[in-house]
Amino acid sequence: MKIKISFLALTVLILGCASPQHLVDQKRYDEALVKSYNKLQQGSESIKFINSFVTSYHAANQQDHDSIMALKASGKPDIWSAVYQHYKAMNSRSVLAKKLPKSVVNQMNIQTIDIESEMKAAKNKAEHYYFTLASVLLQSDRKQDALAAFEYLAALKNLNSSYPGLDAAMRKALLKSANQVLIGFRNSSGVILPDGFADKVLAFNLDSIPAGFPQVDLQPQAAKQYDYQLIIQLNDIDISPEKREEVKFVEKNSSGEAQITDYSLSKSAALTGKLSFVFSSEKREVYTAPFDVSSVFSYNFARGAGNEKAYSAATAELVKKPALPFPADHSLVSDAAIKLNKTIALMLGL
Repeated sequence: MKIKISFLALTVLILGCASPQHLVDQKRYDEALVKSYNKLQQGSESIKFINSFVTSYHAANQQDHDSIMALKASGKPDIWSAVYQHYKAMNSRSVLAKKLPKSVVNQMNIQTIDIESEMKAAKNKAEHYYFTLASVLLQSDRKQDALAAFEYLAALKNLNSSYPGLDAAMRKALLKSANQVLIGFRNSSGVILPDGFADKVLAFNLDSIPAGFPQVDLQPQAAKQYDYQLIIQLNDIDISPEKREEVKFVEKNSSGEAQITDYSLSKSAALTGKLSFVFSSEKREVYTAPFDVSSVFSYNFARGAGNEKAYSAATAELVKKPALPFPADHSLVSDAAIKLNKTIALMLGL
């Protein structure tokens, strides 16, 4: 029986079998470094693998060092992301070298490098550059500038997804780039929701939309072409058990004493999900932000026995309060829908 091997499979097979030295000869230093590292970690202390690791380590680091020097010499303000990536690659090689067995490292003439501070400084400069440039572009009224700002902010997110103000700026950029948006609700929780839940979530005041905000619809209009669909997607509802706690204590004064029972009731409903911006023409999700809102029932009252004149002022107020039942699940969930509406409105600047 003849076995047919495709050209692509044969190419992968040949490259997969390439020796570290062959990769070095082709100046594919990082591939050679990883392959040598794997051999050395497997217990082989062959001099050929040690030599290919050392050669690759120095050559790749020299290339990155030269690139960093050239970038810095250019004096351009947009170099720092590339500088950071070069430092990051050098640092990764150093980490790899430190993981080698000591018996292997002792045979090598290499010095692991500590570039954490340089790498961090380059990353910080890149982050500052992207955010500052995006902020300037967002001051423009041109929609093209808003889209450009979003691209810079997306690059920033790849560097540091928790950069202060990043998510708000990304949402602002998308909204400033749009003429028409459609806001909708999607229940992906698998839970049957109370009547009117979606209406509460979508109860935005469209009569007071801020200046510069795109036109908003809550129901699709056949004659309109929407730039984005903003989908409020509910993924999970978590309703806590009813919790009732009792604390007994005695209060005394010159008038006498009283036995007090303090009751604490608590229950909550938490909604989690995400707000998605979907590019309408391509049905492509371009941005998401998670949400987590809760409706909490927390109630405290007390009952006493004995001399009422022994009550402290705080206890007297608690004793006056009526005993309340726990709220029904649907009541808490409906209240959480109102809070979700306010959360989304705040996120969008409505």
